Amino acid sequence: MSMKSICILGLFAALAASCSTGMQQKKADRCAAAGFDSIEIAPTSGMMKVRHTVRWMVYKNRRVVKNEVYLPLKESDEDSIVSVQISGVTAWKINELVRALYVDHTSKDIDSLVSDDYCYDMGGLCVSVYCPGKVVRYEYDHGYAGARYSPAFNKLMELTGLEWRLPQ
Repeated sequence: MSMKSICILGLFAALAASCSTGMQQKKADRCAAAGFDSIEIAPTSGMMKVRHTVRWMVYKNRRVVKNEVYLPLKESDEDSIVSVQISGVTAWKINELVRALYVDHTSKDIDSLVSDDYCYDMGGLCVSVYCPGKVVRYEYDHGYAGARYSPAFNKLMELTGLEWRLPQ
């Protein structure tokens, strides 16, 4: 292979790499510009089987919904979901905390990790941020005994009634 061919191949590879990076950047910018559609806050049961759980949804239009999910007793049955629209000061506070923690990132969720001792699968909490074309998940496991959660995160757990799920 001649030096000229190697240079042309190198130039072509550099162009292809820059084009693919540019396309990825445009896709990421489009997602960031579009913002989020909704955010789901849901406890995870770990090794325990639960029949009832509560999931919270915060929507782009600032609507807050509490979904009580009753899991089926038999395999053939379907989940039963009871939705409750939350309004007033509680909805406003939940909305602001969720946006500060998971959209704007102006508040931290974990202040510090004192130790990384892990007990066992105790379940935890999953926060899913749904954006156009992708989902970003934040997972918190009860098994990590050394995590110190921020005041904003603790307040969100208190408002949603999920504070008992995250021991300090």
